[in-house]
Amino acid sequence: MKLSNTVTLGSFLALAVVATGTMSVTDAAVISVNFAKNSHGLSSSQTAGLVPEDNWNNYENSGAPISLSNVVLKDGGGVATSATLSVFGTGNPFNNQTETDPDQRMMNGLVSGGTYTVSGLSSSFTGQGYDVIIYVAHDSRVGSVLQTNLTPTGGSTITLYGKQASPAFVDATSPIYIDATQTTKIAAFASNGGYYIRYQNLTASGFSFSGQYWTSTAAVTSSAFAGFQIVSIVPEPASLAMLGLCGLLMLPRRRRA
Repeated sequence: MKLSNTVTLGSFLALAVVATGTMSVTDAAVISVNFAKNSHGLSSSQTAGLVPEDNWNNYENSGAPISLSNVVLKDGGGVATSATLSVFGTGNPFNNQTETDPDQRMMNGLVSGGTYTVSGLSSSFTGQGYDVIIYVAHDSRVGSVLQTNLTPTGGSTITLYGKQASPAFVDATSPIYIDATQTTKIAAFASNGGYYIRYQNLTASGFSFSGQYWTSTAAVTSSAFAGFQIVSIVPEPASLAMLGLCGLLMLPRRRRA
């Protein structure tokens, strides 16, 4: 009887799914943006966010809208990137409460309305793809649903929803980041809510987003964003090793009698 060590295509695909199903943010490229009223930005050494990073890009103002045109963004290492940010059409930035730690400080400052456009993302983000995490923490919008519309450069608009959790992040005794992302408004209202909306697996060189709040009966015209992060997708080392093993198993083996 002849025994074969040949791996079938079906087995290989199953292994590949297992190998690539888990992604890690270890060594990921990250750009973090924070909106705040004057003097409420994060210092370069303060770490915050669902993906903990320092060197946030702070954009602050007091008594006037935030307006930016192709401002260069730095990464988590404080190094200037090829990416730029433009913002227009916002209301005045404001703060919810007095913050007690960097995460609350980041979530505390908000800017209402507006359109936010990122351009020129490098291959560090587009090569493997990236996620966009949009933070929401408006303490007077608890129970309302934020609709966000994100359009990748050259692509179609993607609409996601997130219910503002109770209590608001800055009012919580022990705030933690809770995912609010839902694909429909009905599902969002039925959920417990959270503090961020996450767009996944984008590959375009840029994107723009805007939003509006909904009550159960009508739209409230202004959105409110605390900030956002752009996080590249990096396979875990174990996943890369598994892919290499799968490749070796696909090589032809000599059969022995």
